[in-house]
Amino acid sequence: MRRSSRSYAQTVTYALLLTRFSGTTTLGVDAVVVTLPRGHNLLSHTLKILTDAQARAEIAVGIDLLERSIAAIDIGRLTEGGVDPWLYSSAEQGSAATSP
Repeated sequence: MRRSSRSYAQTVTYALLLTRFSGTTTLGVDAVVVTLPRGHNLLSHTLKILTDAQARAEIAVGIDLLERSIAAIDIGRLTEGGVDPWLYSSAEQGSAATSP
């Protein structure tokens, strides 16, 4: 059960983040299913199944908090200096800071 919960949370979080990084500011799961960037049809369909009305009702507080938290991310700040936020590591951050 624990592994399933983690996979569920990671899938929903990744879909919300991917949508947010595409420039969308509306992050309700219903909107995300429609606005996920092209090429992510499988993720879109998976998200639709994972967040159906019954599942959503059981975890609404957590999903709402996650949506609000991701909507508050300042994308420009995360990507300034050419750092790729998807590939972050402390070693890369250090080398990026010292590169010309």
